[in-house]
Amino acid sequence: MDRRSRPALRAVAGVLWWALTTGALGAVPLPPPVETGYLLGKGLPLGAPPVPLTDELYVLGWSAQGSLALLQRETGVTGPPVVRLRVLDTVEDTVLWEKVWPDWGSADNRDAWWTARGPEVEAVFHQFTLQSTDWQLGQFPLIQDNDFYSLALRLRWTSDPAWIDRWDLVVHSSDRGLKVVAHGEGVWRWATFVGFVPSPWDDRVAAILLVQPEGWAGSRQPLRFVVVGVSLKYGFPKP
Repeated sequence: MDRRSRPALRAVAGVLWWALTTGALGAVPLPPPVETGYLLGKGLPLGAPPVPLTDELYVLGWSAQGSLALLQRETGVTGPPVVRLRVLDTVEDTVLWEKVWPDWGSADNRDAWWTARGPEVEAVFHQFTLQSTDWQLGQFPLIQDNDFYSLALRLRWTSDPAWIDRWDLVVHSSDRGLKVVAHGEGVWRWATFVGFVPSPWDDRVAAILLVQPEGWAGSRQPLRFVVVGVSLKYGFPKP
């Protein structure tokens, strides 16, 4: 969780912008899924085979209040295939709203599936004052306002077997110092940082991780996405 004060003026401006430009939202576009192909096979523990990524993540839109809409396709490695729409609060890292539908199946059905759910998606965009986004996935390091930011995913490995039992997502600012924005404790075989999607409203990004949980009794677990909100201005040792 990465806290910051909420920008009231920007929030009001965002509501006005949304009302003027999307009063009747029309179809919320479904962007391409987050690109992960270049990561497969990278950074795997010794002796562990690459695991194909079957899930897909779509970043749909931001609000001025730090809400982020995501669509995740979970293709049924551990259950029936579903598509999950979530609205996340990237300030508190909590789920504000969620709905799950059956998967669209063949790629040829995707557009028709999405169009059929247009009214529900538009209602969610209206409820949370979301703006559609088509930002490309960004990578650290980045420079903003003459401040240099870098990010590291610190992994703590067990000795035998070689599993990850804790990860920490750490951001360093050349002006403000170092902060831990999120951590996880459990058992994972593999974890990596994919990239980030910036908010169009303020100095905030959504960091996207990819992890592979350890399976129960040796079962093979799929790769899973983890999304964490990161403020580039608040929460550092220096103001």
